[in-house]
Amino acid sequence: MHLFFFWLVVESLGRLLRHAFCRPFNFRFSEFRPTRAGPSLLYQARSTESTLYKFPRSHTMPDRDSWPATIPITEATGDFMSPNTNTTNRADFTNFFQRFQCLPDAHPTYKHLFTTHQELAQLLVDHPAMQPNIRQTFNTPAKSKNKVYFTWDFVLRTFQFIAARLEPKDPYRSSMWEDVIERTSTAKGLILDTTGRLNAMNAMVGYSDDDGVEFTDEIRAVADKLDQLPLVCAGCGRDKKEDGGELLRCGRCKAELYCSSECQRGLWKVHKKVCFPATET
Repeated sequence: MHLFFFWLVVESLGRLLRHAFCRPFNFRFSEFRPTRAGPSLLYQARSTESTLYKFPRSHTMPDRDSWPATIPITEATGDFMSPNTNTTNRADFTNFFQRFQCLPDAHPTYKHLFTTHQELAQLLVDHPAMQPNIRQTFNTPAKSKNKVYFTWDFVLRTFQFIAARLEPKDPYRSSMWEDVIERTSTAKGLILDTTGRLNAMNAMVGYSDDDGVEFTDEIRAVADKLDQLPLVCAGCGRDKKEDGGELLRCGRCKAELYCSSECQRGLWKVHKKVCFPATET
């Protein structure tokens, strides 16, 4: 029952923020694998075999003592890598994803999304409002169901999307690109909202632990830059044309940048789904 209401809150927030904070988008739940033991909608852990980090074939990930210091992400992992949600507490759960390492030569946009979500997840788990929850296992219902806990869950889930489904060197053509961008805008809206809508939505389902809870200035600062993507070519990541000139802008939305007509044509099939005339945004 709690899981259903939590899902309802997220869906309602998606619809609300669609009108309040960003251009229209469809909030998708097709990939969600909710756990039974708690209200969280983070993905149920599935086994994966990465060329860099070999997980066992079972659904149970290794204990923290056997985690490598860094887990390089050289390509989209496909499956959602995760520690054992029944035995790993929330502090360690966050620490696991802090070990993910972005490729030095990844596309600048991918690198921006990867590092800002990683930084934000750590700031959220370190927030005083998370302290009652961090030593609980991930699948244990949170002691304090407040907006920091809710947002931590949401941001960490988005980071899993980035690592699992975006290609480091070609994020725009990845299958979950639109979803990641939509979720990024939503997270920013949730954190920077000053209307109290998130508190009200939590209260509707009995989550009454938001009194006195506010996001820190540091969290707000990172959230504010979440969707401030680098001014580089969407195709290859260059910051200038080959001749040193300024990048070309999409003639329709005036937002997407390209270093050449070749890069623009190569991405049009993807970009046209989110390309709106500048006067309508």
